[in-house]
This record gives sequence, structure tokens and C-alpha cells, in this order.
Amino acid sequence: MSYAPRPLESLPYVDYIHPDYETYALSLIEAEMKDMESSSTPPTNYLSHLPQNPPSSSTSHLPTPLLNNEYASTVKRNGGAKKTTDFTDYNLLLAKSSVAPTRDDIHTWKKSLSATKASYEHSNTTLMNLQLLQEFGATKWLVHNKSLATLKQGLAEELEQSKMSVDGINTVRKAEQEEVIQKIGGLGRKWEELVTSGNALELENARLKKQKR
Repeated sequence: MSYAPRPLESLPYVDYIHPDYETYALSLIEAEMKDMESSSTPPTNYLSHLPQNPPSSSTSHLPTPLLNNEYASTVKRNGGAKKTTDFTDYNLLLAKSSVAPTRDDIHTWKKSLSATKASYEHSNTTLMNLQLLQEFGATKWLVHNKSLATLKQGLAEELEQSKMSVDGINTVRKAEQEEVIQKIGGLGRKWEELVTSGNALELENARLKKQKR
């Protein structure tokens, strides 16, 4: 009967670790990084062995449409920075006729008048928005900052609970490992005794066979 190999869990709380082990591990990492840098054909993607990101056409895995659109935009730019924000729509809508309209050019005068009205409305709307921002903007930011502070406090409490949970798990693991190491030590001593007894029996058996001859 064959048995599949079973990995054994390490016992970090009771196993002996040489004090220079961490330095040795870091030296191995540094040596490997130097080999990568000095290689004539360094790998273009050090993460090629890891699972790939979802394809760009599949954006429905994100929870909100806003995140889906942002993800699609990032993929389209291949991770590059966004272009400068276009403020064309916020500019004043002035008539762009290179030639001054004549006195009888009714169409050009109407077009210029329409553009001037639109510019006036745009400026009026901008002024109204600035007035609203001046009156209510500070309060809005105070409310926003308060909500952020509440969110931060909730996350801090959740983090503290997670730390306590991890500490509890580590405490249980440490107790279990300390208990196991005693059993392992007892089994190790018993194995040594059995090996010693086996060797003694083998030597005695060899001695008796020699005497019998």
C-alpha cells in the first residue's frame, strides 16, 4: 500500500532558529536580485508565473459602475497616467468670427448675440456656484471630514479586533505546539532507547553466534 506524502507543519514557537538565519535569507535574496540585474536577458515580467488579471473586456467583477468604468479606462491606458483634464466646456462661449459683421449681416449678428447670451448665462451660473460654495462649502467639508473620521475610527476598531483575533490564534497555536513538542521529545527519547536496545541486541546476537562457532 502506497501513501501520498503528507506535509508537516512547522513549529515556529518551539523550533530552534539560528540567530543569523534572517541575515542569511536576506543575503540569498540580494544575490538572486543581483543575478537578475546582471543577466544579459533579464525577464520582462517578474510576475509572469502568477495568475493574470481579469481580461480588459470583463469589468463586471467590480461592485459599482464607477469602478468598472475606471478600471476599463486604466486598462485602455495600459496603466498610464490620465491626460490633462479638458476644460474646454468651461470656457466662455465667445463668438469666434474673424471678420467683424457688417451692419446688414443679420445672421452673424444673431449668432454673436446668441453666443453672448450663452456666455452671460455661463458666467452667471459660475458666479452662483461660487456663492453657494462660499456659503455652504465649509460646512459640507466639515461634514465630510466628520464622516471620514467616523470611518477611520470604525476601521481602527476593526483592525484592533483583527489583531486581538490573530493574537488569540497565535496564543492557542503556541500552547498546542508547546504541548506537542513535549510529546515529540518523549517519543524521541523512546526512539533513542529502542535504537540503543536494538543495537545492544544485535551486538549480543553477533557475540553469541561467534561463541557458537
